[in-house]
Amino acid sequence: MSSPSYVARVRSDVKQTIAGWGLSREMLSGVYTRLLTELPANPDRHLHDPIARPNLWAFRFALGGAPSRRVFSFAVERRDYTGELHIIEARLTTEGSS
Repeated sequence: MSSPSYVARVRSDVKQTIAGWGLSREMLSGVYTRLLTELPANPDRHLHDPIARPNLWAFRFALGGAPSRRVFSFAVERRDYTGELHIIEARLTTEGSS
């Protein structure tokens, strides 16, 4: 059984937040690959932490290595009826920063 097709949509204010993080081109590419390719390819695999049921979910992943690994957290509104995943909030935490 295959999952329905989804498309991820990143709000403009979230794009501005991401741009403000000052990530390297490589890391920025990794963030958008996860948001626009990996997440919509299999949302059931990635959206398992509810923020507010039934439609608001957390999507988290880490990039980079110690000592400055970055942990990205996104709030995703899942709209199954339209096959859309709306990225509505973004946060970045750097592990090992003082």
